[in-house]
Amino acid sequence: MLVCGKYNLVYEVFDRVKQKSIPGALNYKVLVNALWREGKIDEAVMAVKDMENRGIVGSASLYYDLARCLCSGGRCKEALLQVWLTQVQLTS
Repeated sequence: MLVCGKYNLVYEVFDRVKQKSIPGALNYKVLVNALWREGKIDEAVMAVKDMENRGIVGSASLYYDLARCLCSGGRCKEALLQVWLTQVQLTS
């Protein structure tokens, strides 16, 4: 879906998963990548915060993608802070 540029389909599938069960970290990773490719950086950040608020532990690759998303939008300081916070959470 991402390769084909069918981002709306990604959002529809994610919403269906959310209605029927609890989405996992992989679902959020795909969502973050779709939002990033559409330039929806704030929405990508909000998706990760939603994931964390639900108690879902994100993968290192999800946070790496989020950092790349932030940097691509000129928000490298925020990306570094996110990486640092992730490391603190993983080591505590």
